[in-house]
Amino acid sequence: MHFPRMNAKSILSSAAINRNAGDIKRSTHAKRRAMVLMVATLGILAASEVASATTYSFTIPTGLQGTPDRNTILGALNIAVQNGTPPIDPNLYGFYDFYIRPQLSGDGTLPSSPNPVNLITNYSMATSTVTAPVPGCVLPCVSAAYTATPNVAEPLLGGASAHFRFDAADNTIAIVSNNTSAGGHSYPAGANNPFPNLATTEIMPSAAAFSFTLTTSEYTAFQTPQITFEIYALAVQYTDSTAATLAVKDKVYFSNFDATGEAPEPSTMFIAGGGLCLMFLHRLRRKTKR
Repeated sequence: MHFPRMNAKSILSSAAINRNAGDIKRSTHAKRRAMVLMVATLGILAASEVASATTYSFTIPTGLQGTPDRNTILGALNIAVQNGTPPIDPNLYGFYDFYIRPQLSGDGTLPSSPNPVNLITNYSMATSTVTAPVPGCVLPCVSAAYTATPNVAEPLLGGASAHFRFDAADNTIAIVSNNTSAGGHSYPAGANNPFPNLATTEIMPSAAAFSFTLTTSEYTAFQTPQITFEIYALAVQYTDSTAATLAVKDKVYFSNFDATGEAPEPSTMFIAGGGLCLMFLHRLRRKTKR
């Protein structure tokens, strides 16, 4: 039997080829392990992001008089008044006290949105305030805007709400009303007047908006969910459409509207984790090239 002769050079060359092949194989395995580690790390971060509570910001416009947009404060309340028992002209009402929270399953059917979307149960409310100042507010006007309190229990149906109400020390009170004659009135102290004595009423501008935040763990941080909100509102009822005198105060109406929150930026933890994974891969690549 004849065996081919192999000199020392060919033996060394063959060993080098085998060594290089082993290095390439080990490098490939290392890169695969690194990729698996990176994907797993990002997955863990994403899962923790989903499980954690996320805060969304909402801004609900007051709405234009005479415009039946159910996804505004005025539009939703006008629908509630018109669907009341008996139905009454919305021009006979001026709203001044508001509780807003996500609609709950126990709220029943409300008039504005009969098919609510994304009902949630695990949440916390926080508020800022009505974003536009009361128009024409004069001294000694205190706040020039509605005050707002987070996580106040809605008086009848319960549930933590964002509560918006005029400042009791103001001499100018902005009301939400479909009645163009509702502004510019001063009512004397009495059983039918919830406002400070002789405070001047003004119509809240349509550009004003109710702003609040909602914190919940029922959505991921990368969605902008549409949620149905319940609104409980107190109103004065005018004697007639001139709004010169008050027939009764504290008329209660329930309605609802749909709103989409502004999602936060991706979590800094998620971004930092992704950056560390990329840095690790870059260093591994430089190492394997040597």
